[in-house]
Amino acid sequence: MFNKKKKNSRITDKIKSYMKDISIDLFSYEVVVSENIAAYLLQVASSYQSSANNIRVVISKNKALTGFLYDKSKQLRQVTTSELISFFMGEGSSELMEKKVTQQVLGYLSDYASAKGTNTEQLSIVIARPAQKIVVEAYREHQFIETIPLKQLITYFSNHPSNA
Repeated sequence: MFNKKKKNSRITDKIKSYMKDISIDLFSYEVVVSENIAAYLLQVASSYQSSANNIRVVISKNKALTGFLYDKSKQLRQVTTSELISFFMGEGSSELMEKKVTQQVLGYLSDYASAKGTNTEQLSIVIARPAQKIVVEAYREHQFIETIPLKQLITYFSNHPSNA
């Protein structure tokens, strides 16, 4: 009898282990956020007469949340907080969201840096669309760390509400 219970316990643990990595995009947030990012990158590319595949948004913390637009390696300009809101949430998003988005992005940068054993000021998150798919990458200074699934960012923002 004890052996059967122990066997069921191991099966339960295995199932729990598999289930922790499964996520369901119930409200299609990933699709919506991907479309918003793609539209923003296309708009920027059009205004700079470039290809959306070359445009990148680099988000980091340097005393405060900062974002910059790049065309390949050429820095174009700084990105405002309200642009970051449009970037993630689409055009016409409320200005009241600025504080919330700023807090959540800074929180993500802080948590990610802690998990990777680095300083937040050394970390940059690069978001681009090189081949019709949104790509999110983490860098320590200019050294590539890893590709981050967009769904991971969405899950973080969904599970970490700010105080705004």
